[in-house]
Amino acid sequence: MKRQISTQCQKKFANLPDNLGILQQGKFCRGAYLKYSNTPLGSGPGTGRFWSDKHLDSPLYFSSDEYAVFPERRETGFDIVEPHFRFWATVDLENVLDLTSANVRKLLKITKYEVEKIEWSAWKEVPCPTQILGRQAFDAGYEAIIFNSVRHKGSTNLAIFAANLNVNRSSIVIQDSHGNFKNGRIP
Repeated sequence: MKRQISTQCQKKFANLPDNLGILQQGKFCRGAYLKYSNTPLGSGPGTGRFWSDKHLDSPLYFSSDEYAVFPERRETGFDIVEPHFRFWATVDLENVLDLTSANVRKLLKITKYEVEKIEWSAWKEVPCPTQILGRQAFDAGYEAIIFNSVRHKGSTNLAIFAANLNVNRSSIVIQDSHGNFKNGRIP
């Protein structure tokens, strides 16, 4: 059944429009293991709600609410017992796919259920609908996807594709008044 749904979604999102992007500016929170404190805006190959390619860097996930950061990560098996930290960053993005918009979801023929309720981590052999949509959004040139938090009602999350950032316009800047981070800005 999952393979059939995955195949249908591959077709459904094959020609994702590249003109649905909105501007997104504001402060968002990110969480990471303490061992990554030298590269807090880094990502490695992996999977997530909007990514299934284990060979390319996954999106950088942020939340509008600091209390949503770790509950969102628990779905992936993120161990909050290991030392971790949260930090705030100011994002200024020009091309964000807004999945909080019912109109955008309707245009893409994706339901709120598909975006918010499907447990992507349970899909082992094939990518789930949001992972397929994420890859298509990446391929279409979107800098990020904004979506409602699955684990913390009232919050929104950003999945930022750092490789797609417009280096002349867009940025992610860590709010770091104490000078704790060496690599506190993209680009």
